[in-house]
Amino acid sequence: MALLHLPALALFAATFVLAAGTLLPRRRFALGRFARGLARRRALAVAVVGLLGFANSAAVGLWHPHAPNFHDEFSYLLAADTFASGRLTNPTPPLPEHFDTFHVIVRPTYASKYPPAQGLALALGQVLTRAPIVGVWLGIAAMGAACCWALQGWLPARWALAGGLLLTIYPTVHFVEWDNWSQTYWGGQVAAAGGALLYGGLWRALRRGGSAWSLLLVGLGLAILANSRPYEGLLVSLPAAAVLAARLVQVARRDGVAAAVVWALPLVGALAALGATMAYYNFRVTGRPLRLPYLEHESTYAIAPSFHVLPSRPAPAIYFNADGTLNPDYQLRYSFHHLGYELGCYERYATAAQRWDELWNKADRLYFFFVLPMGAAPTGLLWLWRSRRTWLAATAVFFVFAGTCLATWTTAHYVAPMMAPLLFLGVQGLRTWVVARPLYFWAPTGVVLLASAGAFVGDMVYLGEQRARPQSTDAFRYLRAGMDEQLSALEGKHLIFVRYAPEHCPSGEWVYNRADLPNAKVVWARSLGRRRAGEELSRRDRELIARLPGRAVWILDADDWPPEPRKVETKGAPPAR
Repeated sequence: MALLHLPALALFAATFVLAAGTLLPRRRFALGRFARGLARRRALAVAVVGLLGFANSAAVGLWHPHAPNFHDEFSYLLAADTFASGRLTNPTPPLPEHFDTFHVIVRPTYASKYPPAQGLALALGQVLTRAPIVGVWLGIAAMGAACCWALQGWLPARWALAGGLLLTIYPTVHFVEWDNWSQTYWGGQVAAAGGALLYGGLWRALRRGGSAWSLLLVGLGLAILANSRPYEGLLVSLPAAAVLAARLVQVARRDGVAAAVVWALPLVGALAALGATMAYYNFRVTGRPLRLPYLEHESTYAIAPSFHVLPSRPAPAIYFNADGTLNPDYQLRYSFHHLGYELGCYERYATAAQRWDELWNKADRLYFFFVLPMGAAPTGLLWLWRSRRTWLAATAVFFVFAGTCLATWTTAHYVAPMMAPLLFLGVQGLRTWVVARPLYFWAPTGVVLLASAGAFVGDMVYLGEQRARPQSTDAFRYLRAGMDEQLSALEGKHLIFVRYAPEHCPSGEWVYNRADLPNAKVVWARSLGRRRAGEELSRRDRELIARLPGRAVWILDADDWPPEPRKVETKGAPPAR
């Protein structure tokens, strides 16, 4: 029992019981009557789903605190720290080669390469509580509430509440070891909330007498998608765009062009504001309104393309010296990450047989994450013959799945924009069994509920084992977080030079920093340049020390085990230039 967390179990049990109550097929059960009463109070139902989503995430997170591990997480944390500081980007740090790291640009400014929505969510948690992970939990709350609200526009009230509650206890959202959404910083909850606002607002706008607010919410959903998962957000938006265009033509034919313009004006205004805001952000980060930070990063460093149907790029000039030899400062990034990992992934699609194997593996991973816990989702397709909503949701899911087949890399949070349409199909699947024969209802429903409960308890045991002996499961994240915390507790400011062995695995990257790098208490930097015999620091390292004066200097050999920082003397550092 020590491996379980009683508050988290209690919250899950309460959510589980309430979800079961919404699914009870008969009204004579007191629990079913209570759930139906809650579902009829739509605003309250949305609020309850959001609160339970936050509470479940926080209970697990407070019991098993998450330390960032993946390159992407550190990049999102840089974005959060930047926004929480009241800036859109940061000046290029002194001697930026020392701070060059994955998924971060250091020129023309110092910023995350990723779109800003996830970073803004983390920044909210940082501003409110000084803990960015709280922004993740608030994102889970927003995702659950938005999906429940979206389903209320598509389904009867109790089924909308059931869908929101099932999402709240969705085991793979909370507990997949490396790609869950409630305990990692790279998330998927923000994009899922954007997709829910898009399709929830869409169906309300299509109704006779649909309000301008519905179209504004469609615009808000598109804005979130464009600034969280732009490619997958575009894919999931295509069916919605086609439906809106058809309705616009219908209004123009029926009521005239002027009426069509008035009907579309809220959405057009929202999209214009979105375009202007994104252009300004791009301009501040990259210096060009139409140049995304992601494209700036890829054009500077990447070799393998993001889509395996495109040819690979020649190695960027940044990796080479003037005489064409490999620049040792970039050997780790070039040889092991971009040539080793990324180009290796790209080359798995070289032949038709390899391409088929990769696509099958990709579909299997996404099926496990999205469809398996909601096992009734395929059954929802039986409504295609009688429901335009089901056609629309199925088309959105198909577009996203088909589009990911073209991508070189895919993980579950990439396709988060389709969560709301897929959740709708799952709930429609459960309704199919009720309509067909209430007696058979408990077969799929029991599978869904018991699978959720079993996965929840099983993963809590797994997390409990991690908590009991963390360094045996994933040492790097705990070592780096602990070392950063220990140095921050010491007096004064600190500069740590990290050395890597030639065969170092690039997934264990130590060099990530705060947004205000020159004034940060702890600064991590790559050790660059050749050292003379008997010297701990190269001349280039000493130049950085001169540019960041007044700091205790440490050296960390990242491939020693366990890695321990060593304090070094810094006499004789050259003056800053």
